[in-house]
Amino acid sequence: MQSRELVLQQNNTVSTTREILYAIWGVALAVLFPVVFHFFQLGSTFLPMFVPVLTAALAVSPFTAYIIGAVSPFVSFAATGMPTIVPPVAAVMAVELSLIAALTSVLSHHTRWSPWLIIPFVMLFDRIGMALFVTIATPGFMTLAAISAGFPGVILQIALVPILGKWLLRHEK
Repeated sequence: MQSRELVLQQNNTVSTTREILYAIWGVALAVLFPVVFHFFQLGSTFLPMFVPVLTAALAVSPFTAYIIGAVSPFVSFAATGMPTIVPPVAAVMAVELSLIAALTSVLSHHTRWSPWLIIPFVMLFDRIGMALFVTIATPGFMTLAAISAGFPGVILQIALVPILGKWLLRHEK
């Protein structure tokens, strides 16, 4: 019985270590990607912070995915000054990223859905949620313009995140 408990403890330690490493990887790339994209003036168009957060979310637990999404904008602000705290872009992004990262992880771990189905579903959920948020938070604001501004980023995520997610999961063994 002790050897079984030891194996469970070792597996749990490996799992915890893996979660921590993926979380660090996701947050670090969530800081780096926007820097690269903003250098070419493509930041708000391609939503570069979303790619590493959603990719990591495919491989980690929903709780860890939520944390990655919640802290990434603030770590990025501390390291680079973006996204801004005032106006509260970082806070809005933290809520948005944490929710879609957790949803991505839940769908990845608790359904038989492929990342090719998960990411478009999550992006649709995100765009609808942002449309509702913008409509409620800023009545009279151009909701369609606010939501469609990141459309190229949605396409990038749908194309890139499943590929990166499969690569990440294949190399975890």
